[in-house]
Amino acid sequence: GNYRADVTMHISSPVKKINNDSTVEENHRCYKINNVYINTDFNLRQPDSQSNDTILFDDYFFINKLSGQFKYSTLTRKIFIKKGDLFKLDKLEDTHRHLANLQVFKFININFIETSEDKLDCIIQLTTMPKQSFSFETEGTHSTGKLGVAGNVVYRNKNSFKGAEIIELKLKGALEAQS
Repeated sequence: GNYRADVTMHISSPVKKINNDSTVEENHRCYKINNVYINTDFNLRQPDSQSNDTILFDDYFFINKLSGQFKYSTLTRKIFIKKGDLFKLDKLEDTHRHLANLQVFKFININFIETSEDKLDCIIQLTTMPKQSFSFETEGTHSTGKLGVAGNVVYRNKNSFKGAEIIELKLKGALEAQS
């Protein structure tokens, strides 16, 4: 009558095989983040060609060939996975969403590698979009029975000041038939 229901959820413990015929239940493991590595120049075509040059900034290791491509503080503000914290899925999703909202990365890949029994290394691989782009847009118009055509030329410059900002210049023109 009050649109409520009591729900009880039981989460089974993971089962580990010891031999071919016996199993043992274990407790769920909690993982802590060990190190966070951020590669700002990841190349999908050559994933093994990363630089060995790392820079430590606020407990984050930046791996990049193009030193100074981004302000490190700009990226670390968008990364919610921190050294020493417990692994949480919502922090992973928040990190991915905030990095995507910067609109300067084509690909964002976040992986975890188990380093010891209860520790994970986080590896964030970022592939940047081209710094500059042009786009042309056309559209047909129809107002008060008159047909016309309109067009836009858009210039975008991404990361001009190394803070993941986007500068956009747009030029629009339109022609309409007159009687």
